[in-house]
Amino acid sequence: MLLVVATVLAGLAVRRLGRAQRAGPFGRAPAGLVSLLLIAYLVAIWAMTTKPS
Repeated sequence: MLLVVATVLAGLAVRRLGRAQRAGPFGRAPAGLVSLLLIAYLVAIWAMTTKPS
């Protein structure tokens, strides 16, 4: 779900860049969401691949 939100926000940012020089928060929000998702995916993969003690 967060990936869909990030995609929509990135699309809005690209659309606004055509009209103005600054994208504002619509340009920074997708980068933050994608970074958060990437970290969460890496933690999930690490947790699934480690051996239980």
